Amino acid sequence: GVVGLGGAGFPTYVKYLPKQNAKLIIINASECEPYITCDFVSILENYEKLIRGIKYIMKANGAKKAVIAIKKNYKDAIDVYSMMENMPANDAYQVGMIYKKGVASEPPKPDYFRAAYYFQYAIDTGSCSSDVYYALGILYFNPTGGFPKDFKIAQKHFQKASDMGNSAAQYTLGYMYENGHVEKDYKKAIELYSKAVDKGYYLAALQLATLYQQPDVQNYHKAYEYAKIAANNGVMEGEFVLANLLFMGRGCKYDVEKAYSYYKSAFEHGLYQAKIMIDKIKELNM
Repeated sequence: GVVGLGGAGFPTYVKYLPKQNAKLIIINASECEPYITCDFVSILENYEKLIRGIKYIMKANGAKKAVIAIKKNYKDAIDVYSMMENMPANDAYQVGMIYKKGVASEPPKPDYFRAAYYFQYAIDTGSCSSDVYYALGILYFNPTGGFPKDFKIAQKHFQKASDMGNSAAQYTLGYMYENGHVEKDYKKAIELYSKAVDKGYYLAALQLATLYQQPDVQNYHKAYEYAKIAANNGVMEGEFVLANLLFMGRGCKYDVEKAYSYYKSAFEHGLYQAKIMIDKIKELNM
């Protein structure tokens, strides 16, 4: 239903369906009429959308190059697009993080759409770090501000970051496989969590400690070992899980004194549900 604005109502899609692939796309923003600057203002205020739209048109037409035709005295617009064309991957990532955190506006207001644009820009350079793939994956995995949730896209970016050795991505992707955000697969979840633990991401040890208590992959000995790793590396929930295993003698020797000490530590670190078990042990004089 999109039509041109020239008055004839010419269907826009027809322009983007040539009989053969185009070599060059020219975006006409020259504005020859005196005092007319609507294109100039639009490309300054909507540069991310314009670049994204140009890429879509290039893809539809098979073009390898696009040119924005603009008056040479429109220096502000020329500077903006020249800067974007030559922006290094890490700079684009940092700009994306600024928009994600919302510190580009006053009062602070996150803009996930602009953040996603710059993350994707960094990825398109072909030289970005795994942090960029992870950051873009997080936007799609847990969005706010009207940004679309899409677990498939999130999975793709987490997988790329994981393959590059990003432990946070390995943990999050494992979480998705464990909890069915994508096709549930405990084996893949365990593999990813294990890689994250090996890199020192100890929240993954907590996940393994709880996952190994599930009937399909139950192994209390492994649950106990991973609970120890989590607990001994400052994860208070790991202290609580370890205390439970010690209290019930699962995967380890029954030891109420050690269980009590881990419950106490978890409570002191802010896990208030541990207080229930502390009081129970006291009540039973165990």
